[in-house]
Amino acid sequence: MPRNVQSGTAATLPRSDQGMSSDLSKKEKIRVQFEFAPEALARLDALKEVTDAPTRAEAVRSALRFYEWLVNEAKRGSTIMTLDEDGKVVSQFPAGFLMR
Repeated sequence: MPRNVQSGTAATLPRSDQGMSSDLSKKEKIRVQFEFAPEALARLDALKEVTDAPTRAEAVRSALRFYEWLVNEAKRGSTIMTLDEDGKVVSQFPAGFLMR
């Protein structure tokens, strides 16, 4: 069985107050500015809406947590699985497959 799936429960991403950068978010913030193509900004806004993120910055922070998790799973050689409502495997692939 792939890592992070045991007895029908899947691994979860760290919450913002449990993530690796939680100390920085509570003490000090550093302003960073990004340039997005209009299409990329529209994708970010769509993710912000679907995830109920209060700001674009929070949507980016959530995406960063997910990407950090994915990179760590790829390093471990994990397999990523998606399951439907009944627990049937819909797709399965090595985590490293999504890495460049």
